[in-house]
Amino acid sequence: MPACRAFMGSRRAPGGSDPVANKPDGFSDESVHQLDILATQVAVVVQNDRLLNAERTRAEQLAVLHAVAIAATESANEDQLIEHVTQIIGQRLYSDSFGILLLDEATHELCMHSSYRIGSHESQHACQWESGLPGQSPSPGNRCG
Repeated sequence: MPACRAFMGSRRAPGGSDPVANKPDGFSDESVHQLDILATQVAVVVQNDRLLNAERTRAEQLAVLHAVAIAATESANEDQLIEHVTQIIGQRLYSDSFGILLLDEATHELCMHSSYRIGSHESQHACQWESGLPGQSPSPGNRCG
Protein backbone atom coordinates (compact mmCIF):
# COMPACT_ATOMS: atom_id res chain seq x y z
CA MET A 1 0.00 0.00 0.00
CA PRO A 2 1.42 3.45 -0.90
CA ALA A 3 0.59 4.91 2.54
CA CYS A 4 2.90 2.44 4.27
CA ARG A 5 5.78 3.11 1.89
CA ALA A 6 5.44 6.89 2.18
CA PHE A 7 5.30 6.74 5.97
CA MET A 8 8.62 4.94 6.06
CA GLY A 9 10.30 7.84 4.30
CA SER A 10 13.78 6.29 4.23
CA ARG A 11 15.57 3.06 5.00
CA ARG A 12 15.13 3.70 8.73
CA ALA A 13 11.40 3.58 9.24
CA PRO A 14 10.17 6.05 11.90
CA GLY A 15 6.95 4.10 12.30
CA GLY A 16 4.36 2.18 10.39
CA SER A 17 0.84 2.42 9.15
CA ASP A 18 -1.40 -0.60 8.83
CA PRO A 19 -4.97 0.53 8.14
CA VAL A 20 -7.58 -2.20 8.56
CA ALA A 21 -10.77 -2.63 6.57
CA ASN A 22 -13.61 -4.90 7.58
CA LYS A 23 -14.18 -6.11 4.00
CA PRO A 24 -12.04 -6.83 0.96
CA ASP A 25 -11.16 -3.67 -0.97
CA GLY A 26 -12.70 -1.76 1.95
CA PHE A 27 -10.83 1.47 1.25
CA SER A 28 -11.87 3.77 -1.51
CA ASP A 29 -9.25 5.35 -3.76
CA GLU A 30 -9.88 8.64 -1.94
CA SER A 31 -9.21 7.02 1.47
CA VAL A 32 -5.99 5.48 0.20
CA HIS A 33 -4.94 8.85 -1.20
CA GLN A 34 -5.67 10.59 2.13
CA LEU A 35 -3.73 7.93 4.04
CA ASP A 36 -0.83 8.40 1.64
CA ILE A 37 -0.84 12.17 2.27
CA LEU A 38 -1.03 11.66 6.04
CA ALA A 39 1.81 9.12 6.01
CA THR A 40 4.00 11.47 3.96
CA GLN A 41 3.36 14.35 6.36
CA VAL A 42 4.05 12.22 9.43
CA ALA A 43 7.31 10.97 7.89
CA VAL A 44 8.41 14.58 7.27
CA VAL A 45 7.57 15.57 10.86
CA VAL A 46 9.49 12.61 12.31
CA GLN A 47 12.51 13.31 10.09
CA ASN A 48 12.45 17.02 11.00
CA ASP A 49 12.32 16.12 14.70
CA ARG A 50 15.37 13.88 14.29
CA LEU A 51 17.27 16.60 12.44
CA LEU A 52 16.35 19.21 15.07
CA ASN A 53 17.53 16.96 17.90
CA ALA A 54 20.79 16.22 16.08
CA GLU A 55 21.36 19.94 15.51
CA ARG A 56 20.67 20.74 19.17
CA THR A 57 23.17 18.07 20.21
CA ARG A 58 25.81 19.49 17.86
CA ALA A 59 25.16 23.02 19.12
CA GLU A 60 25.55 21.88 22.75
CA GLN A 61 28.77 20.02 21.93
CA LEU A 62 30.18 23.11 20.22
CA ALA A 63 29.20 25.27 23.20
CA VAL A 64 31.02 22.83 25.50
CA LEU A 65 34.07 22.86 23.23
CA HIS A 66 34.08 26.67 23.34
CA ALA A 67 33.79 26.64 27.15
CA VAL A 68 36.69 24.16 27.36
CA ALA A 69 38.81 26.40 25.10
CA ILE A 70 38.10 29.39 27.34
CA ALA A 71 38.96 27.31 30.43
CA ALA A 72 42.27 26.38 28.78
CA THR A 73 43.20 30.03 28.37
CA GLU A 74 42.10 30.98 31.88
CA SER A 75 43.59 28.08 33.87
CA ALA A 76 46.77 28.81 35.78
CA ASN A 77 48.01 25.19 35.80
CA GLU A 78 47.25 21.69 34.57
CA ASP A 79 45.36 20.69 37.72
CA GLN A 80 43.07 23.73 37.46
CA LEU A 81 42.47 23.00 33.76
CA ILE A 82 41.47 19.40 34.51
CA GLU A 83 39.16 20.63 37.27
CA HIS A 84 37.43 23.13 34.95
CA VAL A 85 37.15 20.73 32.02
CA THR A 86 35.72 17.97 34.21
CA GLN A 87 33.16 20.37 35.62
CA ILE A 88 32.14 21.77 32.20
CA ILE A 89 31.83 18.44 30.41
CA GLY A 90 30.36 16.65 33.41
CA GLN A 91 27.61 19.22 33.93
CA ARG A 92 26.65 19.75 30.30
CA LEU A 93 27.18 16.41 28.56
CA TYR A 94 27.61 13.56 31.06
CA SER A 95 25.68 14.42 34.21
CA ASP A 96 25.83 10.91 35.69
CA SER A 97 29.62 10.46 35.64
CA PHE A 98 32.68 11.95 34.01
CA GLY A 99 36.33 12.46 34.82
CA ILE A 100 39.96 12.35 33.87
CA LEU A 101 42.31 9.46 34.63
CA LEU A 102 46.00 10.23 35.14
CA LEU A 103 48.77 7.63 34.83
CA ASP A 104 51.13 7.34 37.79
CA GLU A 105 54.25 6.28 35.92
CA ALA A 106 55.97 5.01 39.07
CA THR A 107 53.22 2.56 40.07
CA HIS A 108 51.61 2.11 36.65
CA GLU A 109 48.23 2.93 38.12
CA LEU A 110 45.52 5.04 36.57
CA CYS A 111 44.41 7.49 39.23
CA MET A 112 41.16 9.34 39.07
CA HIS A 113 41.69 13.07 39.30
CA SER A 114 40.14 14.57 42.42
CA SER A 115 37.44 16.18 40.25
CA TYR A 116 36.28 12.79 38.88
CA ARG A 117 32.51 12.43 39.39
CA ILE A 118 30.77 9.07 39.67
CA GLY A 119 27.07 9.73 40.01
CA SER A 120 26.54 11.73 43.17
CA HIS A 121 29.83 10.46 44.63
CA GLU A 122 33.15 12.19 44.18
CA SER A 123 36.10 10.03 45.16
CA GLN A 124 39.60 9.11 44.15
CA HIS A 125 40.46 5.55 43.06
CA ALA A 126 43.29 3.80 41.27
CA CYS A 127 43.29 1.10 38.60
CA GLN A 128 46.12 -1.31 37.76
CA TRP A 129 47.11 -1.76 34.11
CA GLU A 130 46.58 -5.28 32.78
CA SER A 131 46.46 -6.88 29.36
CA GLY A 132 43.09 -6.85 27.69
CA LEU A 133 41.52 -7.50 24.33
CA PRO A 134 42.17 -4.02 22.89
CA GLY A 135 45.74 -4.02 24.18
CA GLN A 136 45.84 -2.45 27.61
CA SER A 137 42.86 -1.92 29.88
CA PRO A 138 42.56 -0.90 33.52
CA SER A 139 41.10 -3.11 36.22
CA PRO A 140 39.86 -1.94 39.64
CA GLY A 141 42.63 -1.51 42.18
CA ASN A 142 43.30 0.22 45.46
CA ARG A 143 42.60 3.84 46.29
CA CYS A 144 45.21 6.41 45.36
CA GLY A 145 46.86 7.73 48.44
